[in-house]
Amino acid sequence: MGEAAGHGFEAEAVFGSSGDEAASTVRVRGELVKLVMAEVKAPVARAASAARRDSRLAPVWLRTRHAQESSEITTVPMSHDIDWTTVPFRGLTDGPRPEPVNLAAVMADLPDGLPDRLAERVGQLGYINGFLAVGLHHPGALLALLEMTEQLKAALDPAHVLVVALATHHALGNEYERVQYLDVARASRMSERWIDTAQGRAAGGLTPAEEAVRRLTLDVVSASPPGPALEAAGEHLDDRGLVAIIHLAARFVATSRISHALRLRPMTGRPL
Repeated sequence: MGEAAGHGFEAEAVFGSSGDEAASTVRVRGELVKLVMAEVKAPVARAASAARRDSRLAPVWLRTRHAQESSEITTVPMSHDIDWTTVPFRGLTDGPRPEPVNLAAVMADLPDGLPDRLAERVGQLGYINGFLAVGLHHPGALLALLEMTEQLKAALDPAHVLVVALATHHALGNEYERVQYLDVARASRMSERWIDTAQGRAAGGLTPAEEAVRRLTLDVVSASPPGPALEAAGEHLDDRGLVAIIHLAARFVATSRISHALRLRPMTGRPL
């Protein structure tokens, strides 16, 4: 009962002066249960408050996921709910090759986790983008790329993810993905000045940490020795964050090259 006494309970109250020991025991135990439940709920409430605070800056893909997880009824379709013969592609070139996959034909053979990821995109957008449509010729590699991207994004501040994406795709002239991240940034209520600065089209719109992330990203894009930029970013990020920035920038460089090679067309909607 020492812990209970520390919260204003007296050990002798279990017996009480009235002699009604059973009633007093039930009463005190009831108060203790309330106390324990309050202590259990407090960190949950703090975590929920922090999640609501962070969600104000979270881009569309994160806010949507949070909303789905907090809802009792989800509207995200599963792969078996979709008629894959009717799902359109967007962003593909008019060139004859490489051709997109036949979604209905390949769906049953896709690795676990990939069909439902595709279904989520169809549920949100109503189509499959060109990068996925062609990338599904190698579904295992595509799934690994998606998982890598999700893990790297989850390790970073959502605003830093947008800085890396916009800086990379603008520097490499990748309109296919740049316009998608412009949509995400605007949906996340980033100002036009912030968006322009993230792309290197203006100055003064980013925080010191975001500017350090942008400079490190550009060193990765240009394959420059990232000494000063890495040190500057290290003043704002731990090693885990630094590695995530470098890997995500390199990932965007790779997909920019792929988009160029496939001549994918600019489009709007959630990025890969």
